Formats: sequence, structure tokens, C-alpha cells
Amino acid sequence: MVRIMITEEVTKEIVESVKYVNLQFTDIVGHLRSITVTKSELGQNNFLEFGLDGSSIEGFTSVDNSDLLLKPVLDTFVVYPWDKRIGRVFCEIVEPSGEPFLGDTRFLLKRYLDKIEKEFNYKYFTGSEIEFFLIDGKKPSDNASYFSSEYLDFHSYFRLELAEILEHFGIKPEFLHHEVAPGQHEINFRYAEALRTADNIQTYKIVVRRLASNFNLIATFMPKPFIDFNGSGMHIHQSLVDTKTNNNLFNDENGLSDLGKMFIAGLIKYSKEILFFLAPTVNSYKRLVPGFEAPIYSSWGIGNRSTLIRIPTYKLRKNRTITVEFRASDPTCNPYIAFTVLLAAGMKGIREKLEPPEQVSKNLFLMDVNERREKYPLLPTSLIEALENSKKNHFLKEVLGEHIFNSFIGIKEKEFQEYSLVEGKSYSKEITKWEWKKYLNY
Repeated sequence: MVRIMITEEVTKEIVESVKYVNLQFTDIVGHLRSITVTKSELGQNNFLEFGLDGSSIEGFTSVDNSDLLLKPVLDTFVVYPWDKRIGRVFCEIVEPSGEPFLGDTRFLLKRYLDKIEKEFNYKYFTGSEIEFFLIDGKKPSDNASYFSSEYLDFHSYFRLELAEILEHFGIKPEFLHHEVAPGQHEINFRYAEALRTADNIQTYKIVVRRLASNFNLIATFMPKPFIDFNGSGMHIHQSLVDTKTNNNLFNDENGLSDLGKMFIAGLIKYSKEILFFLAPTVNSYKRLVPGFEAPIYSSWGIGNRSTLIRIPTYKLRKNRTITVEFRASDPTCNPYIAFTVLLAAGMKGIREKLEPPEQVSKNLFLMDVNERREKYPLLPTSLIEALENSKKNHFLKEVLGEHIFNSFIGIKEKEFQEYSLVEGKSYSKEITKWEWKKYLNY
């Protein structure tokens, strides 16, 4: 039984504006869950009970201790633009005692952001470039390519509609375009504090899928649905801002600051350990292969898309905000966990005063093989390899907490075992039927 706590203030706002409310929360692996509350129930009670069992959500609770509470986050309440009868609000999850539930990944990120702000006076800002495919049947919905014009890009109007809906949810789109692969699209939305960006990512996925169904298409955030085309990444841009001066701490008069370099060094040093949480599916590692602009080496560079970490060249110009872009993550990750582990790795670099390796100015994939292997460690090449790297890392367990860390590991071990049973013991580089069935709706 999951019980829902609704304060008088929330009740009044909801009752006056809608007939139904979807109370939404994110599970361990990043899927958004929802329960619908009726207006009549909200109007009569400040404390409600609903027949939802926390033990039925993998990684949450056991059957003998399944009661949890959902606590609405007021500033996330929005009325759906496609149905004015219904609103939605994101929720935090708490124990019946009122204590935070240790499996709540949204609270995990919120708590870690507060810790860094109190300890260092830093705020962590993020932005994400989330790619997705529109599929008609089992093939891409068009044959367009990167920045194609409208006569080839049949679904340019889809992106305009999507941008309009996102604005209704308070998400400000900046760039809309067709991506490299047929049927592949991207909308970048405005940079924000990390918790807000993570919420926006969850909203973005809902809106994309709903709109696609209106076009009789399937939208998928699966990292690599087609073996011959570029996969879909979720490149994550990051910066630290001083809470007292509001200055971006990755900037200085010469460009990238020493603090920014230490942050990069932390990401590189711990890249093998954190990748598991940023590329968390079997299919993720079929995207991280040579030839498709996806990184496979722990490296960094300025304007270099073959590296794991990239500093956009145009952001080095005067008065521009420098961001550190992490390029191995994909849309199947839980954004709350993803931002937590990225910030934790970057902060380890700052705490340990690490220096990054020499930046890469050449295309890594055209570099001499021996030189490349000597200088730049290879990232994990499969989910199970990435999982084993993370299991050995004690700082990640400390940051994520035992509940989330162990639950995530357990879920993904089970997932890889299922893949192995269905597809055979060898790790196939082809896209399998099992992956299509498992990840199409990610």
C-alpha cells in the first residue's frame, strides 16, 4: 500500500484547476510511474490511501515492509495541454515515519546537491542533448539526415509541435533539428540547475512519446535501435556556479579554469566506474563503438567529438559560459542518478586536486592503434564489464547509498542474465529481438 500525502495548499490548487491528478515518481532504473487521483477524493481528504504496493516496484521495498508515502513537489504541478481535466505533479517518496525513502533517486540528487552547496558554495547546472528515433513500423520514419531541410525531413512539424508543448510545461526549447541518422531527432532545452533539468528530462520523454502516437509513430530513446546508423545519446553539459558571486567556476580570463580542469580529471579518472549508471543497458554498448561519433576512450578535448569529454569551442569565446560535456551517456539512464554520479566524480577531481591528461586534438579513431591504447584507457565494452567496474568502487556506494547502489546492481545483473539466456552466452554486437522488445519503450 502506497499512501499519498496531500497538504491543504496542494489540495486547493489541484481541486480548483482539474478533475484528475497524476502523481508521478521515478523508480530505480529511471522509469516514470504514475497513480491517478480523482478530484472528489482530493476535495474530501488531506491524507489519502491508495492500493499501490511498493514491493511491486523492483528495487523499492519487500512484501513485509511495503508501505511508502508520496509527497507532491508543488512547483512541478502542471495541467496537461492535451486534456485540461488532468494535471500532473512530481512526488518525493518518504517512509510512513516521514523520513526520506532511501530508494528515491530524485531525493538522492536533491540531497547531494545540497551537500555540495553547503560544503563548497557550488551550484551544479546541467543541460542535456537528448536524441530519439521516430519509427514507422520497424524502420525509421524518414530518410533525412543531419540538419536536413523540410522537403526531406517529413517530421519537422513534429518538432515544432513538441516545442510548443514543452513550453507549456515550463521547458524552454533552444534548438530543434534532424539528427544524423534517418528518423532521428533532437531538441535542446535551456540549461538549468540539475534537479530541474532531471525533472525536465522525465517530462520531455512523456511528451515525445505521446506526440508520436498522435502521428501514428513510435518514439524510442533506445540507444542503438539500428546497427548501421548512429545511436541516440544524451550528451550532458555541466558547470559549477559560485553561489555568492553567481560566476561560472569553469571560466577564467584564459578560458577553461584550473577548477574546470580538475573536474574533468575526476570524470576521466572515474569514467569506467560511473559509466554503468550513464549507459545502463545491454543496448547502450552497441552505441559505444567506433565510426558513429560515440566515445570509447577516456579522454578529453576542445571541440573534439571523438573524445569522452568535450569542451565546445564556441563556449571558449569571451563572456560565454564554459560547459564540460560528457558524451557517453544515453537516454536510458536515470537522470537523477546520472547527474549525481557525474557531480560526484567531478568533485573527487576537485577534492583530490587531480590534473587531467593531455587533451586530444586529433580524431582518436584515426590515431595509431598503439599510441591510442598507450595513452587513453578503453571504456567498458559491455554492460556486464561496466557493472563489474562499478561494484568495485566504494565511493559510488557511499554517494548513492546502499539501497540504490545495490538495487541498481541487482536489477542490471538480472537483466544481463536474461539477455544471456535468450540470446546465448556470447555478447552479440548485432541488435537482437530481445533488445527491441526490452528497450523499445525506454
